Amino acid sequence: MNIIVVGIGKVGYTVAEQLTAEMHDVTVIDTNESVLSKTIEELDARGVHGNGASRKVLIEAGISECDLLIALTGSDEVNLLCCLLANKLGANGTIARVRNPEYNEDIRLIK
Repeated sequence: MNIIVVGIGKVGYTVAEQLTAEMHDVTVIDTNESVLSKTIEELDARGVHGNGASRKVLIEAGISECDLLIALTGSDEVNLLCCLLANKLGANGTIARVRNPEYNEDIRLIK
């Protein structure tokens, strides 16, 4: 599968690490260049520097050929926006990490 992971914190790195170990084609997106560089050196992944909630960055990452986008930033709002844009730009599936229970009902509206 061709998978894009947005946000390379502890959770994002662990997910990207597991996906590359399972031989998926992984592209990671992050705004922190040093974290991104370290990740692509350690994992068999492609990296794109930028905001995953940006149309231009998602296109550069290959969103139209993406089987799955997983948004794992520290912001629920950014994760939701990443997934909305990814759906509009042709991703086959999306997963957003959302921790605030206020969004439970709203998530059903945007599916």
